[in-house]
Amino acid sequence: MIENYLIEKAKNHHLNDVVGIEKACFGADQFSRRQLAYLMTKAQGAFFVLSDAAHAVAYISLITRANSNVLRIYSVAVNPACQGQHFGQMLLDKSILFAKEKELKEISLEVNVNNVAAIAFYQKNGFQTLGLIPAYYHDGSAAYRMRLEV
Repeated sequence: MIENYLIEKAKNHHLNDVVGIEKACFGADQFSRRQLAYLMTKAQGAFFVLSDAAHAVAYISLITRANSNVLRIYSVAVNPACQGQHFGQMLLDKSILFAKEKELKEISLEVNVNNVAAIAFYQKNGFQTLGLIPAYYHDGSAAYRMRLEV
């Protein structure tokens, strides 16, 4: 049940769960433990986890740059055992709220052209496709660059 979950800024004790989610979702394109730790604790932006009382089951990594009005969704993942419960939507809604609080004008992301479900999800939420990035992923797959004005 959704009410048993909360979204919070990631803390060090979430790292093992985040690494597990990353491994389950991304295979060869996964971030290393060290990269995830950096994104959680040092990167400019925010790293949110969605968790129950015991474990993080989803996360979203958001990156900002100085003198930019763009929030970049760097990575988002939901534990495969927890998909279909609107956790991705909850994290996206949190990201939009974060962008508005920081007075950012748009949210950008890249998504694998083969990830039909993710593309439909982003389009449903108002993202527009801006272009194609060839050979973006480890396996040579292309990515769409997408943007949402907030």
